[in-house]
Amino acid sequence: MRGENNTKRGMVRGYLFEAALRVLLERSGFKMVRPEADNVGRVRLTRANFLEIKGRGAWHQIDCPFDYGGFIPFLYPVRLIGEAKFLQTEVQKSAVRSFIGVMRDIQENYFVDDSLSDPMLRGRRLELGVFFAANGFTQEAERLAYAHGIRTVSYRNNRALAGIKALILLLEERYIKASVFSDNGWREFLPAFEEMLRGSFEIVHFAERFLGMEAAGDLERLVTALWALKTSFLASTDSGVLLHFLSEETFPEELFSERDTAVCRAHYVREEMESQFYLEFAGDGKKRRFYFTPPESLQGAALYGNEAADGETDGETGAKVLHTQVMIKGLRRSLDIRMDQDWLEAQKELNMSLDTV
Repeated sequence: MRGENNTKRGMVRGYLFEAALRVLLERSGFKMVRPEADNVGRVRLTRANFLEIKGRGAWHQIDCPFDYGGFIPFLYPVRLIGEAKFLQTEVQKSAVRSFIGVMRDIQENYFVDDSLSDPMLRGRRLELGVFFAANGFTQEAERLAYAHGIRTVSYRNNRALAGIKALILLLEERYIKASVFSDNGWREFLPAFEEMLRGSFEIVHFAERFLGMEAAGDLERLVTALWALKTSFLASTDSGVLLHFLSEETFPEELFSERDTAVCRAHYVREEMESQFYLEFAGDGKKRRFYFTPPESLQGAALYGNEAADGETDGETGAKVLHTQVMIKGLRRSLDIRMDQDWLEAQKELNMSLDTV
């Protein structure tokens, strides 16, 4: 809220942003990690309602801890360890450095004694670190994350999420005092806020209990904007670049009725304030747009397969194929989304010529 220091305001924005991300990730097929039987001794829920995962040397509070529903042969079940920030500026290298330490501590916390008990075997996970940032990363931060196997997901110029970000800022500035997050506030406010976003806690009741009835209208706008996003899916390039696609339009399931591949085009629209990226499937008569933000420092590789980072020089390592898993008619489908190569080369030449103007 205005009048409080930037650190506290950033914390409030971050908590609201985390809650929205958790809802989107659940809708993308991820399952929230809970302190259940398979996680005994490794996962706990603190009195402040924060979920923590045990590392080799300490417990770590995790913003977005999710288990991946699909099984990948040769790998342990995948667990997403998500860090989320809603800063006024880009995420700096220091924040990524801290997250690298958290990931290393968690990944090294596996021990086997002579009993080789069933919980030891069932509890093993492949932890994947993902850093979500509302306003992007510096190039140094992105490159450091890439070098250490941390995926970065930026929403800096993602048009589909712009309205949600604006409403989170409005709520933080106009209604929410950091003092609401006393020990009891953490325990009550955050779970209720998240349940409100899911639609299982009445907006009016939440406003009346925590923020005042004058906030009800803006809370309803936030919930409406979140549920207006009909499509949310994550896709990875061959080089491991992770992209989050969002849209108010439905996923074109009909294009995958007889096959697991489809052709797409990635569009880059230059605008005065901020440029936009979106994916469009070839053959989609509705010309639906799925918005994303490519990594700033790896943008060439993400779109064109150019040299991306130190040690990565193969021209075939970019996003000429995007790999994703999407639920279609109750079945989890592994899909390959291929770039239209002729169109892609033409766009590459066009953008290079525009850059010289």
